[in-house]
Amino acid sequence: MKRKKSKLKKLIKYSVLTAGTATAVTSGVFFKKVFCRKKPGEKSLWDEEAPSFENYRHQIAEGKEWLKEMEPESEYVMIRSFDGLMLDGRFIPAEEETGKTVLAVHGYTSTGEKDYAVLARFFHDAGYNVLLVDNRAHGASEGKYIGFGCLDREDCYRWVQYLNNRFHGNCEIFLHGISMGAATVLMTSELNLPPSVKGIIADCGYTSPRDEFTERMKEREKSGPFGNVIVAALNLICRVVAGYGLSDCSSSEAVARTQIPVFLIHGEEDRVVPVRMAREIYRACASKKKLWIVKGAGHAESFYYAQEEYEQRVLEFFEECRR
Repeated sequence: MKRKKSKLKKLIKYSVLTAGTATAVTSGVFFKKVFCRKKPGEKSLWDEEAPSFENYRHQIAEGKEWLKEMEPESEYVMIRSFDGLMLDGRFIPAEEETGKTVLAVHGYTSTGEKDYAVLARFFHDAGYNVLLVDNRAHGASEGKYIGFGCLDREDCYRWVQYLNNRFHGNCEIFLHGISMGAATVLMTSELNLPPSVKGIIADCGYTSPRDEFTERMKEREKSGPFGNVIVAALNLICRVVAGYGLSDCSSSEAVARTQIPVFLIHGEEDRVVPVRMAREIYRACASKKKLWIVKGAGHAESFYYAQEEYEQRVLEFFEECRR
């Protein structure tokens, strides 16, 4: 009997050690693939879940060409983050200076110019300055670890201060974010922003990094309860290595403490960030708010899928915030 108990204890100990090692290895690999800066051409784990935008290739090509044509009028600017990184941005002035500026924050593994090639032209044609920024660990900005909004909101706050100082407070600033950028601007909403920030538009943002990773493990990996263990391990690694935890910031909690008007846009067919997150953020928001669920649109696809209506609704929101 004693020998059987001893063998059972050894078996349990071995199983626990094996499971722990497997979790650590899996989480380490996952962290490297998801949280670390991507090399040019390197794909993320979720690239296959995002829309290809093949149907909008012509529009995007025209947008990129327009950005090239705007080079002489553009100003490349840099600021320093709270933790010493140099962050890169491109300021495109309006045809006639009005002090109205859109601060555009891109999504995961993208850049300001990539995500906003077409949107930037729309904002500019509507009479707005446009500031395209590269998030930390993206594009021309420094940084090794992706912030998923938790670190980026502090960077966004400093970009707002840059714009506010540039115009000596005599300006109207609107924040617009896509995907991770949407979560970033929502998380920024609760910070001590200047009165010049008039409104926030969040296109397909998630409630929190932890919620998003839990969703991805559940839907993509079909990992069951083991997925929660991986997320917990990821949270620990991220806190130790990157300096933040996956639950440190929440879009839904942030908007519950903001007074800035918020416009939420989300594709009904989004398979990367579930549409229920937009509804959760909307319910939590304490300020003046709007929610538009775009039928038929996938992740980050709403602008292209319903461009005319998108532009109309955004400009209407801007005007409402300016009154």
